[in-house]
Amino acid sequence: MSPRANLYLLTACMGLHQSALSLNITVAALAGAMLAGNQPFLATLPLAMSFVLLMVASAPVSFLIERIGWKSSFGVGALAGMIGCLLSALAMVEQSFILFCIALSILGVATAIGNYYRFAAAETQPPERRSTAVSTVLTGGVAAAILGPFLAIKGSDLFVYSFAGSYLIMTGLYLAIVPLLVLVGFPSVGHTRSATLGGAAGRKLVAIARQPIFLLAAIGAMLGYGTMNLIMVSTPTAMVGCGFVVADAGSVIQWHVLGMYVPSFFTGHLVRRFGAPSVMTLGAAIMVVCAIINLTGLAYVNFLSALVLLGLGWNFLYVGGSVLVTESYRREERTRTLGLNEFLVTASLAVTSLGSGAIYAGAGWQVLNLAIVPPLLLLGTAMAWFAVTRRRSVALT
Repeated sequence: MSPRANLYLLTACMGLHQSALSLNITVAALAGAMLAGNQPFLATLPLAMSFVLLMVASAPVSFLIERIGWKSSFGVGALAGMIGCLLSALAMVEQSFILFCIALSILGVATAIGNYYRFAAAETQPPERRSTAVSTVLTGGVAAAILGPFLAIKGSDLFVYSFAGSYLIMTGLYLAIVPLLVLVGFPSVGHTRSATLGGAAGRKLVAIARQPIFLLAAIGAMLGYGTMNLIMVSTPTAMVGCGFVVADAGSVIQWHVLGMYVPSFFTGHLVRRFGAPSVMTLGAAIMVVCAIINLTGLAYVNFLSALVLLGLGWNFLYVGGSVLVTESYRREERTRTLGLNEFLVTASLAVTSLGSGAIYAGAGWQVLNLAIVPPLLLLGTAMAWFAVTRRRSVALT
């Protein structure tokens, strides 16, 4: 397969993966509440376990790729997704809360593996096209914003057992990934493995992690994901508290998801033109504007515009950070570097998923939005300094 064909196939894989993830997020809390019965405080426990396993599995996935290759690793991810979905459907039939927790934990592992599609896309392209490859693969999320909730609604009452149909449809999404993976021409990891085991193992992880380029890439992606999740998770609650109905909150979240992924059609070109640090600086600034909009009013237009900008800022930070981290390691250092990066990013997702509701309940919507401003301003300043320093360094060589 040509590099362009590989990229399109991986984009389709990412679209199916993200659609399954979107479907799961749409129904998991509702299914959890149904199975929890008279213990409603346990409703989000299965989804929380999915996030925890996502965090725990993120680093080992890079070593799995090193051991068995990209194609086989993504095959394992698709298989884990199918098993998790089938067990979720069985949990609906058996009305088993414990089985549902186990099933969503397995789906967390599938999500951790699927998150590496963006790095696989970069590996299949020439160096000068890696930024657009990462961005292009994420356009698969546009389908997820539309397809996931639609399939969740269609499948929720497909059978007599509520939500069993949703998870059976989700099984089909993971199954559809398999024939696409067969067609992708992934690069061999044999060279990397032999280099790592043969003595030219590269620098120690501490030395790699101390590099300004790695620190800024990882912290940028962490803040992008953490800030986005912190505000997004509490937005529906804040809207309902202001008198809006659930449908209003749902439409805002859907526009937010589109704001996350639609910019991927051009983010890669911006990174190629202006550099990842400059694009990440802009992303941090956009997220600050999002907080300001949320702080200045509680009208529907405030929530809608703020959440769209929140998605845009996330896109710039996440794509920019994903591109920048690929510049921080040598080929023989890829496994440990990507593993550390993914652990840090998913840790921010897990922490903010648990912390958003607590901060909102304890301190309120205003404090939640104010809290994101200082770290974003610090990140934007650091990224701007790095961008200027980098340009001067290039100009002198």
